[in-house]
Amino acid sequence: MKTTASIALLGLLLAGCSASADSKGGSEPTDAAKVADVTTANATATDRSGDYDVTAADGTKWHTKIGKDGTYSAAYADGKQEKGTVVDSDGQTCFDKDGDGSPRCWTLSDPRATGTFTATDGRGEKVSVVRSDG
Repeated sequence: MKTTASIALLGLLLAGCSASADSKGGSEPTDAAKVADVTTANATATDRSGDYDVTAADGTKWHTKIGKDGTYSAAYADGKQEKGTVVDSDGQTCFDKDGDGSPRCWTLSDPRATGTFTATDGRGEKVSVVRSDG
């Protein structure tokens, strides 16, 4: 459960950066980009690559790194690691853990002045996300 939550939290962080870029004049991918690999198109159109710190409602924390190629990795305090892909779908940011085949999608809030934002999944679970790579 914490692993799935951390993946979702990572997605929220990325989506928050994406929402910020879009509100500053970002544009939708072209028709050609839409036909291309969704992960690559999203990484190019809204570069969310970077490092994020995520905190769940119960205080659990983890670090997520998103690559320019649409992949992510998450590292938890207990030593667990997780990897997968990140895509935007229907206004949400979705994380698909490698081998899982069942993406977890998050709706992101607008970033606060501090740069933090919240992500909420379909079950109502919320996480707080902040970009940690400057």
